[in-house]
Amino acid sequence: MAFSGGCLCGAVRYECIADPVAAGHCQCVECRKTSAAGHRSKLVVPRAAVALWGELKFYFMTNS
Repeated sequence: MAFSGGCLCGAVRYECIADPVAAGHCQCVECRKTSAAGHRSKLVVPRAAVALWGELKFYFMTNS
Protein backbone atom coordinates (compact mmCIF):
# COMPACT_ATOMS: atom_id res chain seq x y z
CA MET A 1 0.00 0.00 0.00
CA ALA A 2 1.77 3.16 -1.16
CA PHE A 3 0.71 6.51 0.24
CA SER A 4 1.92 10.10 0.14
CA GLY A 5 1.25 13.45 1.76
CA GLY A 6 2.89 16.48 3.27
CA CYS A 7 2.55 19.52 5.45
CA LEU A 8 -0.26 22.00 4.89
CA CYS A 9 2.07 24.74 3.60
CA GLY A 10 3.45 22.39 0.94
CA ALA A 11 7.11 22.88 1.91
CA VAL A 12 7.63 19.20 2.78
CA ARG A 13 6.25 16.14 0.98
CA TYR A 14 6.63 12.43 1.68
CA GLU A 15 5.93 9.13 -0.02
CA CYS A 16 5.92 5.66 1.52
CA ILE A 17 6.06 2.48 -0.57
CA ALA A 18 5.57 -0.08 2.24
CA ASP A 19 2.66 -1.33 4.27
CA PRO A 20 2.44 0.01 7.82
CA VAL A 21 3.83 -2.35 10.46
CA ALA A 22 1.71 -0.77 13.23
CA ALA A 23 -1.00 1.84 13.67
CA GLY A 24 -2.52 3.59 16.64
CA HIS A 25 -4.11 6.65 18.16
CA CYS A 26 -2.55 9.03 20.67
CA GLN A 27 -4.75 11.05 23.02
CA CYS A 28 -2.10 13.15 24.79
CA VAL A 29 -2.60 16.92 25.11
CA GLU A 30 -0.10 17.78 22.34
CA CYS A 31 -1.64 15.34 19.84
CA ARG A 32 -5.12 16.66 20.57
CA LYS A 33 -3.87 20.24 20.02
CA THR A 34 -2.05 19.52 16.75
CA SER A 35 -4.91 17.50 15.28
CA ALA A 36 -7.77 19.70 16.60
CA ALA A 37 -9.50 16.44 17.53
CA GLY A 38 -9.73 14.05 20.46
CA HIS A 39 -6.75 12.04 19.18
CA ARG A 40 -4.11 11.84 16.45
CA SER A 41 -3.73 8.75 14.30
CA LYS A 42 -0.22 7.42 13.63
CA LEU A 43 1.38 4.80 11.39
CA VAL A 44 4.72 3.05 11.83
CA VAL A 45 6.54 2.23 8.58
CA PRO A 46 10.07 1.07 7.71
CA ARG A 47 12.39 4.10 7.42
CA ALA A 48 13.91 2.77 4.19
CA ALA A 49 10.46 2.84 2.55
CA VAL A 50 9.95 6.59 3.07
CA ALA A 51 11.17 9.37 0.75
CA LEU A 52 11.08 13.02 1.89
CA TRP A 53 11.29 16.21 -0.18
CA GLY A 54 11.71 19.77 1.07
CA GLU A 55 13.54 21.45 3.93
CA LEU A 56 12.85 19.67 7.20
CA LYS A 57 13.00 21.44 10.56
CA PHE A 58 13.38 19.88 13.98
CA TYR A 59 10.49 19.79 16.44
CA PHE A 60 10.63 18.32 19.92
CA MET A 61 7.99 17.93 22.59
CA THR A 62 7.71 16.12 25.88
CA ASN A 63 4.94 13.65 26.61
CA SER A 64 1.98 14.82 28.62
